[in-house]
Amino acid sequence: MRTSRRGKKVKVLGMVGCTAAGKSTICHSLQSKLNHCLMVCTDDHYLPLDSCPRFDLDALPWPSGIPEAFKKRGNADLNHPKSVHWAKVHHDVQAAIRTAELRGDSVVILEGLLLCADDDGARSAAALCDGWVLLAPGESSKENQEVLWRRKYTRSHLGNQSYKDRGVTEAEYQTYWDSYVWPRWLEHGFMRRPPKRSVVVDCLADSEIVAASVWKATRQVLNI
Repeated sequence: MRTSRRGKKVKVLGMVGCTAAGKSTICHSLQSKLNHCLMVCTDDHYLPLDSCPRFDLDALPWPSGIPEAFKKRGNADLNHPKSVHWAKVHHDVQAAIRTAELRGDSVVILEGLLLCADDDGARSAAALCDGWVLLAPGESSKENQEVLWRRKYTRSHLGNQSYKDRGVTEAEYQTYWDSYVWPRWLEHGFMRRPPKRSVVVDCLADSEIVAASVWKATRQVLNI
């Protein structure tokens, strides 16, 4: 029984969404509503690149050869669950729960792209979650996907410049998205195996509506 010093069980919220769904921004907003609760992010738990699965970068239908930025990025498949150090994710969530107990917090957030993947390590981490908020781009139409890939194309991430700033063209990034990023999400995202006690929120709605919907969903699935 995970019980805080205030006598309430510490609950873990799983936050999952595709690339560019706004997971980090939404989680930071949610933290402010939850007494600045602790968060574990699976983006901080990737294996060393040389230990990750590979994908065929050369096989993507590039408009005119592999862009230099992608040559530098390499072919480590960071959209595959085997690229995540799940044992460390599991350990860090349990450590966050213990700290939350001491702080008197009621919630810990576990955020990630691949938490719902059909993978033993992901399932082990997911088993720690008491409820889920799932971020989806509406009906996942081509129009909605374009909103997502343009977000990703123009944003820096994990300390790296945006792909736009690295000289990748829109056509090149769209090729990367359509041929690799989105197919990986369809393979390893939550659509095939939506978890129990989950609510889906449209991540492309107005930001204030998204924040309000996530807060409502969090209270619903965790019963807080």
